[in-house]
Amino acid sequence: MLGVKRNAVSIVAREFQPIGAIEYTRGRVTVLDTNLLSEISCECHAWLQREIGKLFDTTITPECND
Repeated sequence: MLGVKRNAVSIVAREFQPIGAIEYTRGRVTVLDTNLLSEISCECHAWLQREIGKLFDTTITPECND
């Protein structure tokens, strides 16, 4: 679903999990702190949020960020 290889996700997850941004277990990613994740992610996060908003012609609900 992310469009990247599993090992790439594992590499990033190993960086984001210890600082409390996400929890990653058996291929399941749970976002624990959306603000922290936004701060440490690249500009791609903001771009993706805008593009999803255009695609659905609506703003992203808070539930999508949990």
